[in-house]
Amino acid sequence: MSARRLAPPGVYVCSVAGLAASPLPAVANIGLRPTVGGLTPRLEVHLLDWHGECYGRRLCVAFFHKLREERKFAGLDALRAQIAEDVVHARQWHRHHGAAFPLTEDHP
Repeated sequence: MSARRLAPPGVYVCSVAGLAASPLPAVANIGLRPTVGGLTPRLEVHLLDWHGECYGRRLCVAFFHKLREERKFAGLDALRAQIAEDVVHARQWHRHHGAAFPLTEDHP
């Protein structure tokens, strides 16, 4: 995926299509991962309540709502605590809005 098609850096509520019969709720980070010294932009997606192998699969990620800006934390414990809070907020968003997925020709 080209960088111009990605949302700006930050943490987002999203859905992932391509692993199950319907889109899966998720939360994603786009950015440099400053707490762990990242140097190149990455997209990291955490699927909520789904366990399985997805390496090598073609997936579509739809971004719905920006939760916060990416930022550097004092350490991994602080980062983990913020991720847990992000997941709570993403679950709340999905409960209220559902995990709809925009249908396009790019959808797998």
